[in-house]
Order: sequence, then C-alpha cells, then structure tokens
Amino acid sequence: INMAVARKCDRCGAFYDRYNENNSDSIESSNAMAFIFQYKNNTYNICKRFDLCPDCKDELVNWILEGGNES
Repeated sequence: INMAVARKCDRCGAFYDRYNENNSDSIESSNAMAFIFQYKNNTYNICKRFDLCPDCKDELVNWILEGGNES
C-alpha cells in the first residue's frame, strides 16, 4: 500500500511532496539537512535534523557554497 506522506518545511512551513527523484533543477539530491557529531571511532550521531522544501534547501546550499555571507 502506498500512503501519502505530508512533509512540512521547518523553515517556511510549506508542505511539499517527495522531491529530487527526477528533478534536474535541484542543486543536490537531498531532502533534509542535519547537524551530526562524528566520533573518533567513525560513528555518527544526528543531533538536529531539518526538513526543508526544495526552495529553502537550495537557498541554504547556495548560501553555504557562497561562503555564508549575508547579502
């Protein structure tokens, strides 16, 4: 059974469907951002996860790639 999953952007509050499966307009093929801790034994622990709509995710990725400067 295929069930609908409502995804809501943690930044702008917009609801969105799954994306980046066949989307060549998107920068990266991700649907969330997360802060993680990496330990010396190469294990990881997600400390905060953010669900982002395609527009907010692309804005964040562009901001990071441009050095994080305010415009």
